[in-house]
Formats: sequence, C-alpha cells, structure tokens
Amino acid sequence: MAAINYSAFFSKTAKARKESPLRQLWEDAGEDIGSYINLAGGMPHEDTFPIKTMCLKLTDGTVLEMDKETTSEALQYGRTPGHFELLRWLTKLLKIVHNPPTLQDKSHPGQLDMLMTNGAQDGMYKILETLVDEGDIVFVESPTYPGFLAAALPHGCQLVPIETDENGLIPEEFSRALKDHSTNSGKKMKFLYCVPNGGNPTGICYTEDRKRLIYGLAREYDLLILEDDAYFFLESKPYTKSFLSLDTDGRVIRLDTFSKTISAGIRTGLLSGPKPIVEKAILAMQTSSQNCSGVSQAILLAVLQHMGHDGFFAHCEKVAEYYRRKRDLCVNFAEKHLKGLAEWNVPSGGMFLWIRVKVTNDSCSIVTEKLRNRKVLMVPGISFKINSTIPSAHIRVAYSYASEEQMDKAFRALAEELRTLATKVGTPQD
Repeated sequence: MAAINYSAFFSKTAKARKESPLRQLWEDAGEDIGSYINLAGGMPHEDTFPIKTMCLKLTDGTVLEMDKETTSEALQYGRTPGHFELLRWLTKLLKIVHNPPTLQDKSHPGQLDMLMTNGAQDGMYKILETLVDEGDIVFVESPTYPGFLAAALPHGCQLVPIETDENGLIPEEFSRALKDHSTNSGKKMKFLYCVPNGGNPTGICYTEDRKRLIYGLAREYDLLILEDDAYFFLESKPYTKSFLSLDTDGRVIRLDTFSKTISAGIRTGLLSGPKPIVEKAILAMQTSSQNCSGVSQAILLAVLQHMGHDGFFAHCEKVAEYYRRKRDLCVNFAEKHLKGLAEWNVPSGGMFLWIRVKVTNDSCSIVTEKLRNRKVLMVPGISFKINSTIPSAHIRVAYSYASEEQMDKAFRALAEELRTLATKVGTPQD
C-alpha cells in the first residue's frame, strides 16, 4: 500500500494556515521551557491570580491537593498539544487499549500524534476545518449524530448517508456509495464519520468483522476514517477492536472524551491520529482557544494519576454497569408502555434507545408539541437525518439522566399520545 498523501486531504484553510510565532517559541522549548528566561510571551504573572492552590474531594472520600507550583502551572497559558505528563499517561492508555500500529513506528509517515481538545466536539470541529472544503464528499452513518451535521453542513461539503444495521455501517451500501462518488469530477472524497460504539442515536456497536470490511474499503478508495468513540468505555468487556487498532496505514483519526467517565464540565477530549493531520489541527487550535484549559487538564491528570490505569479501567466498568442498569430500566418501561405502539432494539451500550413508532411515519409533532407540552423532552428522528425535511418515525430517548419515576412517567405520556393519534387516524395497534 502506497503512503498516504495527506496534503491531498487538507482544506484550503489548513494549507494556508501558518504557525503562530509566539506559540512556536513555546513548542520549540519543550519541557525545558522552565530553564529559559522568558521575555517573549505576554504571560500574566501567577502572583496576580487570586487562586493559590486547588483541592479535589473524590467520591470515595480521597482528597487530592495540588500545591502552589502545580496550581500556578494550571492557571497559566499552556502548550497547545497539551500537558506533557497528561499526554504521556494517555499515550500509555492508548497503547494498553488499542495498541495502534502507528504508535511505535517512528518512521511511519502517519505516525500517531495527539492533541488535547476542549471536548470531543472541539476535536471534531478542528478536523472539519483541517480537511473539508466546499464540495468535498464526506460519508456519514444514517442516522447520525446531529452535532456533526451542525458542524459539517456550514462547510458546504456533500454529506452522503450510508445505511446501518445492528452491526454497524452496511459494507455493501458503503461500497456502492464509494463507487458512485469516486467518479465525481472535481470532488474529493475526504473521510467517513462514524460513532462505532453505543451509536448516537441507534445504540449499535460495530463488530470487529464489520470494521475490517469498512477499513478495507477505506484503503481501496484512499479514504480517511473519523472515529468518534465517546461511548467506548460504556461498552462491556472485552472491548471490540477500534478502527485505530486496525490502522496500519495511518488513515484513522480518533476522538476520545472524558465527558462520560470523569466529568462533562471539565471539557477535555483527545484527538489522536496521523501526525501530519494532528499538526494541522494544532495550528488551528493555536489561533482559536490556544490550548485546552490548563485547570481542566490539571484536574484530569490528578484524578488519573491517583487511579492509575488499572483503577481507571475499574472505574469505567462501574460507569458502564451504571448505564446498563439505566438501559434496562428504560427498556422495561418501553415494554410496559409501548408494546404494540413502537419497536426497538436493545442497545449494547451508550446512553440511547432508538424507538420507531408504528402509528405514524412522522414523530416530530408528537415530540416537539405534544410531549413538550407535557414537560417531557425527547428528540425526533429528523434531527439525525441529513435532510430534515424527510419525515422520520423514530424517536431518540436518552436514559442516562432521568430517574426511574421520571422514565415511567415519560413513557406513559408517549404511549398516551400515540394511542390518541392512532384513534384519530384509525391506525391498528398490535
């Protein structure tokens, strides 16, 4: 397989973007920055900050204290790629969990590199800026995460939906779309976007065999893969191999987040992938947020170092078990209230139940009007479609947050509205 020509994937913006001279001084100094007499950066002095130390109390009662030096570093501007120690910890995590083929090979043109982001959504946005021009072709699951649609559509790219089943993206559908669009004159096929675990909104988990088939098609048509794996640690062990773990070429860009396992509010994510692409994403961050929040990185590092890698895995198992119990409650209430009115598959992980109602092919008014008037919030299926003018009979239910009593009440309300609609239109119920 020939080496990937990464420059062919870069957007005009990415090709035109230059490094920030002030930021680059910092990057060039590396971990030795403390030994320099720094008269270059316009850094506010830590003595003027009202915060001197930070202290965290964990759920098990453990107290983690950050001394003045650690706190001062956290409160200051940081290097764009991320905190050195945190990246080292996460590099080991990636090696343990995924063991990417491009991690150890220093000579690989797509050698793995990493960037701390302000959540996975920030990483997604940086990749869109880096890779997408108007008219470019991007393949997406159908249905797909609306946050990606909202970020991608303003770039003017052509989003091509690919149908999914219980095992992930359907390879035959993907192959047909790749063949059809590979002949489009003047349009570049850039990447496939997918949520391979606990799919948002479907809850499906790609099988390893399915991933291998999809990766093979990406190789055949020289396509990149954007693997948005926010729900990876919410799956049961043993974890299914990731696209990153199969990536011998250096064509997979992976988005991870700590929003589901440590905290959503600290807004920390990890973008990992081929060094040429990550370097362009770093340049994009240099001119936007400059770096992931130093305080957030310090909090995350303190918690992860306290846990250790084994402790982190144990914590994730507890988190996964918590959401499995919530899932089971949700499915039980669906069985209790919606039998004959709707159908669904039990998700393997994630936070969502994807319901198809039987009494109508358009769930929108039920969700946005009837249920909202009853103080119940769900998401209509059209929110997950590229073309939101096409009706959808689906509804996404998030079971992650509501209490048992609230779920019972919400499903009862949905069932009542569906029965009322069925009576009006004369739809038979099972």
